[in-house]
Amino acid sequence: MLRFRPRAQADAAPLGGLDPMVSRLLRARGISDEAAAERFLSPSLDQLHDPFLMPGMEAAAALIREAADRGDPIAVYGDYDCDGVCASAILTETLREMWKDPASAAEKVTFCLPDRHADGYGLSEARVRMLAGAGFRLLITVDCGISNLREVEIARRELGMRVIVTDHHQIGDALPDANAVLNPLIAGYPFRRLCGAGVALKLTQALLGMDAVRRRLDLAALATVADLVPLIDENRAIVAEGLAAVRATRRPGLRCLLENARIDGPVTSSHLAYRVAPRINAGGRLGDAGRCVTLLMTRDEDEAVRIAADLEQVNTERQAIQADITRKADETVQTEIDFRRDRAIVVMGDGWESGVVGLAAGKLCERYHWPVIVLSRNVQTGLAVGSCRSIPGVNMFRALTLCHEASPDLFVRFGGHEQAAGLTIPADRLGELRARMNDAVDAMLGSDRSCYIPDALYDDTLQATDVSLALIDSLARFEPTGFGNPAPVFLAAETPLGGVRAVGREGDHLKLTLLSPDGTRRIDGIAFGRGDWAGRLHARADILFSPEKNEYMGRVSPQLNVQELRPAAGSVALPGDDLLREELLRLIGDLAETREDGEENAESVPPMTLQAAKNLLAGGIGVLAVAHSRERAAALLALSPAPDLVRAGEAPDRRGFAAVAVNCPPAEMPDSYDDVILADGDLLPGEAAALRRACPGARLHRLADNTALAAEIAGWLPDKDCKRRIWMAIRDGAALSAEHTGRAAGCADPGRLRAALTALRACGLIEWREAPWRCAVVTGLRRDPTQTAVIRSLERIARKAGTQAGD
Repeated sequence: MLRFRPRAQADAAPLGGLDPMVSRLLRARGISDEAAAERFLSPSLDQLHDPFLMPGMEAAAALIREAADRGDPIAVYGDYDCDGVCASAILTETLREMWKDPASAAEKVTFCLPDRHADGYGLSEARVRMLAGAGFRLLITVDCGISNLREVEIARRELGMRVIVTDHHQIGDALPDANAVLNPLIAGYPFRRLCGAGVALKLTQALLGMDAVRRRLDLAALATVADLVPLIDENRAIVAEGLAAVRATRRPGLRCLLENARIDGPVTSSHLAYRVAPRINAGGRLGDAGRCVTLLMTRDEDEAVRIAADLEQVNTERQAIQADITRKADETVQTEIDFRRDRAIVVMGDGWESGVVGLAAGKLCERYHWPVIVLSRNVQTGLAVGSCRSIPGVNMFRALTLCHEASPDLFVRFGGHEQAAGLTIPADRLGELRARMNDAVDAMLGSDRSCYIPDALYDDTLQATDVSLALIDSLARFEPTGFGNPAPVFLAAETPLGGVRAVGREGDHLKLTLLSPDGTRRIDGIAFGRGDWAGRLHARADILFSPEKNEYMGRVSPQLNVQELRPAAGSVALPGDDLLREELLRLIGDLAETREDGEENAESVPPMTLQAAKNLLAGGIGVLAVAHSRERAAALLALSPAPDLVRAGEAPDRRGFAAVAVNCPPAEMPDSYDDVILADGDLLPGEAAALRRACPGARLHRLADNTALAAEIAGWLPDKDCKRRIWMAIRDGAALSAEHTGRAAGCADPGRLRAALTALRACGLIEWREAPWRCAVVTGLRRDPTQTAVIRSLERIARKAGTQAGD
C-alpha cells in the first residue's frame, strides 16, 4: 500500500514577485517571508553564522592557538565514515596550516581514525593511550566524542592530555569533561543541524577565517550530503558553494573519485551522496579509513590514483558482501518476523561483516518500511554488533533508550540518531531485544501504527502535460536538493496513459507516455527500477514526478522523472469473467477438500455494512477483505488510496497493509491482520473456518450475502447426465480444450463444465489441469462424483440460493 500525501498545507499567497508555484513550494518548506525566501533561493557563504556563537568556540580556539604557539603535538581523532573522514581532513589541514614550521607540521599534527572492527565507534581507550604515549598533548575529536565520557576522563585526568570534543551527535545526560566541547545541539548556536565536518569547518572559520573555509568547501559539501543532514540554513550555503568547489577541485584524490564514479556532466549533490561517498565509506567498512583521509589531503597524483583504485576494488567487494548479507537477513525476516506483533525487524547472523550490516539494515528498511536492526554475532566473544535504521515516526534512539531503561544491562553500548543508530548486545539476548523493542515502540506510538504505511510526499499538484522548460528553469533555484530539501515533486492525478512499456537491458525501467485529459497533448516519463509495472497499469494512473530536461542529439525537451505511481482510484482492472469463474471454482474445490470435521457448524460471522468495511480499509493497515465477485471487489478497491489488490496465486503482503484478495485460498493468508472481511458474505462453505485457522488473531466480519453470485454459482451444479457426457467426451478424445470439451458434451456453461471436471477429477475418474491444458480418463479406483466435496459444497450454495439442483 502506498499513500500520496502533500508535504505541507502551503499558503497559496505569493511571496513578493515570485512565481506563485515557487511561492507555494517555499511555503511548504516553512519559508513564509520574503527575506527568508531570498536567502533560500540565493545561498552564499555570507549566510554562515559567526562561529563564536557556538558555545565553547572561544575556549577551543584559544587551546589550539596555544598548542600551535608552543609546538605541542596535536592529534585529530575522527570517525570512519565519510563525514568523519572529511572532518579529519578539514581540521588536520587547518592545524597544519597554522603551524609555524611547515617542515614539521605533518609530524606534529596527525590524524587517527579507529578501526571499525577492533575499536568500534567513538574514542577508543587503547588508541587514546597510544596517542598519549607517542607524545601528543592535545586531542581533538571530530564527528565523535560526545558520548565518550570515560575515555575523555582517562585522557585528561590520567594521561594529562588536553581534550577538545567536536561532534554533532545526540547529547546524553552529561557532557564529557573536556577542556572544550563544540556541538551545535548545545543551546545558543542558531543552527543545530551541522554534520561533523560542518562543525570542523566552523572551527576552521574561527581559527583562520573565510579564505581557509573556501579552500575546504569541497570536503565540507561532500560530508554534508553524505551524512544526511538537512540542506537548509548553513548546510545549504556550504553545499551550494561547495559543489562549485568540487567541480573545480585541485585535490587529485577527489578528482580520482569523481572519475571512478563515472560522473558525466556537472557534479550534483546526488552524485556526491550516491556515487562518491560510498567509495569513501567502503574504506572504513572493510579496512583502514585513514587511507581515505590521506587520499583527500594528498597533492601527489600517483598516490591519489593508487589509493582511489584500491577504494574502487574495496567498494566492489563491499557491494557483493552487502548483497549477500541483505539476502540472508531477508531470509531470516521471512521465517522469524511476525509483522502483526513485531514493531521492528530484528535479525542476526553469524560472522556478518559488521561494517556492512548498517547498509543491509538500510536496504531492509527501504524494502519493508519497518524499523530494522541487523546484528552480526561473534561466536568467539558472544557479542553481537548491530546497526539500526528507522522510518519517520519511530525514533530509533528513543526506542533504544527505553529498552535500556527497562533493562539496564541489555546493551554493552548504544548510540545514534532518530533514524540511524548502533548497538552491541550479548548475542544470547536477541529475543529480549525483540521484546523490549516491541514494548518501546508501543510506548511511543500507542495504538496508532499509521507511520508504518509507506508515504510518498509531494509538493503541489500539476497536470503532467503542463510541464515546460521554463518551469524546469524556475525550479532549478531550489538546488542543491537532498535530505531536508528534496527536489520538488508534483502529483498528476487521474492521468491518462498513452503507452507503458518496460525498457532497459533487463526491462528494469518503465517508459510512459502521459496524456492531457483531452488526449491532445503528451509528454514522456521514465520510472527507474519500475519495469515490473508494465503489465499492471491501466487507462489512468496517479503519478508523482519531478520535472527534468532530456537532452538528445542536440534537442532539449521536458520529461518527467516518475518517483511513484499507482492505478487511479477505481481504475484497478480485475481479471475477466472467465478467469474469475475458474479461480472461484478452484477455491470452492480447495475449501471442500480441506474442510475439517465440525466446521459446517462454525459459529456465525457478525454482519458489517459496506461503508463500515470501507472505513476499516481506509485505516490502511491490519485489514483484509476477501472477495469473489467483481462488483464487491471493485467497490472496495475504489477507495483512495486504493487497498492492495491481491489476485489468486499471489501472496498478500506479510506486513498486513489493507488489501482486497480476490479468490485467494485462505491457507495463503499471512497471520498479519486484525480484521478479515467476507466481502460477498458467508457464501462459500468452509471459508470462514479456514480464515480463522489462517488468521487466528483476527476478527471476522461479513457483508450481506451476495445473492446474485450465489445464484450464479448454484447454476454451475452439474447433474448426473452432464457429468456422464463430459466423461464420455474425454474418453472419446474430444478434450482438446475446455471449449472443445464443452461443445462435445453439450455443456455450454463454462462454470458448470469446470464444476463437472473438478468433481470427476476429485473422484479419480479423470486427470485434469487448466494450464497447460491436459484432460484424460484414468482407469482404476472410482467413486460416485455426487459424493465429492466440491459437489456437496455446490449443493449447499444452491440450497442457500433457493434453487433446485437435479442429479
